[in-house]
Amino acid sequence: MKALFLEEVSLISPCMLAGISYRLCKIRKAMRPWPEPDLCEHEEHMFGGIPIVVMLGDFMQLGALE
Repeated sequence: MKALFLEEVSLISPCMLAGISYRLCKIRKAMRPWPEPDLCEHEEHMFGGIPIVVMLGDFMQLGALE
């Protein structure tokens, strides 16, 4: 995967964004093991190390539900 597009990001809570990043990291780790298990928290490996993450949406629209 070379790019990830998240549409209507204003409706995604910060907790959900963190969960998406964590799950992508775990999936990519299973495909390509990294030496350290805590690399999911390293900023170079956020969103599974996908190089392009595009977040689209109207940030002045409705807020995310917690």
